[in-house]
Amino acid sequence: MTVPGLCSPSFSEVLFVETLRRYITTLPPDQIGWLAGARDPFIGQALALMHKKPADPWTVPELARQVGLSRTRFAERFNHFLASRPCPTLRDGG
Repeated sequence: MTVPGLCSPSFSEVLFVETLRRYITTLPPDQIGWLAGARDPFIGQALALMHKKPADPWTVPELARQVGLSRTRFAERFNHFLASRPCPTLRDGG
């Protein structure tokens, strides 16, 4: 028996996002990678900006300014979590 609305796309999306959020909270503090980067307050904010407005001409200085870090600190932090410099990520679309 199927319950109307139980498996609608919006419900499944919410379920997926909630599962992902809970998983991210269980990652160890020294974890690296996209999910750990998303959890970081600075890199997570930068990733959200890049994905919210992918057509914007993002630059390292602009992202650093938006998240409140120096360009150097932003690039170091980005590289730490994503094992990549921001510029290729920006060029490749994330």
